[in-house]
Amino acid sequence: MFSEFVILGICLDLVDNIHFVMAQSFQSNPVTAVREGLKQFSAKDIYKQVRQTRDMKTGDLVGTDLHGNRYFENRDEQFGRDRWVIYAAHMDFDPATVPAEWHAWLHHMTDRVPAQMTKPKYAIEPAWDPVKKTGRDTKYVNPGFLLGGKDRGDGLFRRAGSLRTIREWDPNAPASTP
Repeated sequence: MFSEFVILGICLDLVDNIHFVMAQSFQSNPVTAVREGLKQFSAKDIYKQVRQTRDMKTGDLVGTDLHGNRYFENRDEQFGRDRWVIYAAHMDFDPATVPAEWHAWLHHMTDRVPAQMTKPKYAIEPAWDPVKKTGRDTKYVNPGFLLGGKDRGDGLFRRAGSLRTIREWDPNAPASTP
């Protein structure tokens, strides 16, 4: 019973997305466009593409990056809409996972695919950090920030339950070093 509701929800979501796509794209013959899409992609890939981009396109696979994102190009499309990415993560995709060289290719800064580019060799190359740092849990917070920063250590900011107290200044007391 539960699985039927899940399948029904996915189908309704897909129908809603396809309705939106049909209103925007391939207005001449959407059936032909879906048929061409099924020749190139599986039904799962088409669902993923329509869900992510609200459009169903066909094109040539140009390359894949280290995250598993796939990059496509169709020169018959309008300029600016002729290159696109299908993210590896279906529901939790993040545009910040597009590497810089693929970003340049997507936005027509270069026509060379990153596999064709020659990168200068450096003695030390930093490793790519696969963890995305765009969420609120991993963002940088200054020390002393009221909404969760670390204690600065000078008594200005104290967390609740801290044992340190603010002391009154005594001009006769010897200077203490922090």
